[in-house]
Amino acid sequence: MAQCSVHAVLPRTGLANRLLVWGRAVVYARRYGLPIYTQGWGHVHIGPLLRREKSIRYYGRFFTCPRSIRGAIRLKRNKVFQSQKVFVEPEFNQPPPENAKCVIFKEVPSKNDYFRDLRGHEDFISSEFFGSVRERWKRRLSPKTDPFIALHVRRGDFGITGIQLSPESYFTTTLSRLRAKTGIEKAVVFSDARPAELVELSAISQVSFAEHGSEILDLLEMSRADIIVTSLRSTFGYWGGFVSNASIILDPEHDFGAIRAGNGRWFEGNIDQFESYVEKST
Repeated sequence: MAQCSVHAVLPRTGLANRLLVWGRAVVYARRYGLPIYTQGWGHVHIGPLLRREKSIRYYGRFFTCPRSIRGAIRLKRNKVFQSQKVFVEPEFNQPPPENAKCVIFKEVPSKNDYFRDLRGHEDFISSEFFGSVRERWKRRLSPKTDPFIALHVRRGDFGITGIQLSPESYFTTTLSRLRAKTGIEKAVVFSDARPAELVELSAISQVSFAEHGSEILDLLEMSRADIIVTSLRSTFGYWGGFVSNASIILDPEHDFGAIRAGNGRWFEGNIDQFESYVEKST
């Protein structure tokens, strides 16, 4: 067993979907006491460049990955010479076979339940995630001074591919209702759209736009929010909620499984449920 290792082979996707693969790998490695190697933070995307999106989706500079090159070499060697000893995408209750050399995680979980294998490990995964981000990026964030509501407004390739979007009116209405229930006025918009493309939100007082220019800084700041309003189907906002202690407001059409374990520690649900939750808590 000591010779076996876990490899997170990250897909050529956005940051959040890579984190879903990485998160499953780190939890599995911890469960069975195995070393973990991660490959794929440095994949380069052509699509975002061609579409002139705000983010080019290159993440290699953000994470400390001391084992990446060594792990890639080891993985290649084992796949070529010992393919029979490579264990791919096991269930968490399946320990590696005694002769296994590598355990590989590479697939994004089913959209029916993105966080199935991660729920219940929120504190561990959050600690691993924040610990893996290079300090120079974390230092770029200013200290949090006031409570705020984070609005994750997903656009970008979602609009191009015809995926159903949470409309801008949903965010303006939800923000108004949250302010009325909580008294929190400050709101920050996290979006791959530019402010000029979100006219309704731009016109609301005490609403600002995160302009870090990098998804990792957006995710770090979003995780500091007191309330996070997510976009339908966007795993980026879901990850912001997963690594936070915020209340998570889900689109009423959300049908992709819970994000965090329902242990009473956090609120997670749609705006109607949140209003009822606040009324019962006061």
